[in-house]
Parts: sequence; C-alpha cells; structure tokens
Amino acid sequence: MARSGSSDGREEPADGPVARAPRRAGAGPATSLVGYACLLTGNRTDAEDLVHDAILRTFARTRSFENVHAADAYVRRAIASTFIDRARSRRSWLTAAPKFVVRRPVPD
Repeated sequence: MARSGSSDGREEPADGPVARAPRRAGAGPATSLVGYACLLTGNRTDAEDLVHDAILRTFARTRSFENVHAADAYVRRAIASTFIDRARSRRSWLTAAPKFVVRRPVPD
C-alpha cells in the first residue's frame, strides 16, 4: 500500500479518506471550520472557541464515521447546535438577570 507523508511526520495511506478529501490551497479542515463558525459568531475569537467546544462535544464519546466528509458534516452540525445553545442560554440569562437585581434607593 502506498503511503504519503504528512507535514507532522505521520504516515497515512495514499488512498485513504484524508488523501481523497478535496483540499483548497492554504486551507486545512480547522481553517474551514473556523471560517464557518465566523459566519455565525461574527468574529474569529468566538469562532475558535465555538469550534473547540463543538469538537469536544463531538469526540468526547467514541464515534465512527464512514469517511472524513461525514465527520466534517457532523462537526459542522455540532458547531451550529452549540451556537444555538449559547444564544438561547444568553437570551435566557438576559431575561432572568434583572429579576435578581436588588433595587435599593440611592441615598441623597
């Protein structure tokens, strides 16, 4: 079986799913996931946090995917779900927070 070297020194099958995946010049899988998350969040820092959390949620349990495209699609769905969960949580907190504020008269 032919093997191709990767930039980090690991060997992977030349005919494996990673080798067959389409590649854009200068863009790896993490870059495209962060780009997708940037569309949702509006900034790179929040997007990187979102991707990190989504990947942790995806691979915290053992999962098997038929190919790299299935794994990518699953992580993208986890990114969207995590973004929606955060937005709902934030909205709930903004609604509930004023109820916890104790209003005291300001002395003159």
